Amino acid sequence: MNAKVTIKEAAASPAAAARPAVSEPESVVVTDSTGRRLTIRQPNFLDESRLVRTMGEAALNAAYMTMYVMPAAMVVAIDGEEDMCPFPITERMVEVAIQRLGRHGMAAVMKHITESVNPQGDADAIKKSDATPASDRQPG
Repeated sequence: MNAKVTIKEAAASPAAAARPAVSEPESVVVTDSTGRRLTIRQPNFLDESRLVRTMGEAALNAAYMTMYVMPAAMVVAIDGEEDMCPFPITERMVEVAIQRLGRHGMAAVMKHITESVNPQGDADAIKKSDATPASDRQPG
């Protein structure tokens, strides 16, 4: 059975032309302690939601998702090789991404994430936090 498919390009509607183009998230390159250059890109919202669904009940483990799954999914290339880092769409692909990064790669990605959220560094934030007891206060 042979079927012929013809694809016709639809003319852009005025409403579509008026919408701003959605840009790709910015990529950042970090170097891990072994010298590998890791290209990191925040997944788009849809990919994030698909990843959570893919992980099933494991997605309920916030520490696992935050410290392993999402950082591994953010790496889109190692040493410029994008083919070796497809976005994970199965649990097995997530495991492969985590294994591929290893401790050194994961540490570099987590450092970048932490510094992106808090550019001054954690030590300064902790010192200024209301939760940090003043050193001149007496206990009790």
